[in-house]
Amino acid sequence: MPGIVLNEVSFEAEIMAQQAAAENLTSFRGYPFPGQLVEVPYPMENQAPVPPASLVAYSRTHRFSLPKCFHGKKVRLITRCRVDTEELLVTLQCDVRGSGERLCPFFGNAAPSC
Repeated sequence: MPGIVLNEVSFEAEIMAQQAAAENLTSFRGYPFPGQLVEVPYPMENQAPVPPASLVAYSRTHRFSLPKCFHGKKVRLITRCRVDTEELLVTLQCDVRGSGERLCPFFGNAAPSC
């Protein structure tokens, strides 16, 4: 029995464009179908943004959940240091690890915009 086929390319392009234009962190909610991208306010503590590299630890002790990728699974926080400026870059990316699963194009910059 054939089912309804969504135009996956345009839906993916649409949510990726929404993510690129977002001014906050983003998280994907898979239900109701076909799902939607929602903005998540960046967490603050003592009137200052939580340091991006501390988001995972912060999510364990506060009412803040790490965003979810397009699979609906918690993202992975990746930290890198730029050699030329010694700036710490923190990004949120897909973290699927299951057999047969592919990484989705979810990508977020964890640096707060103030």
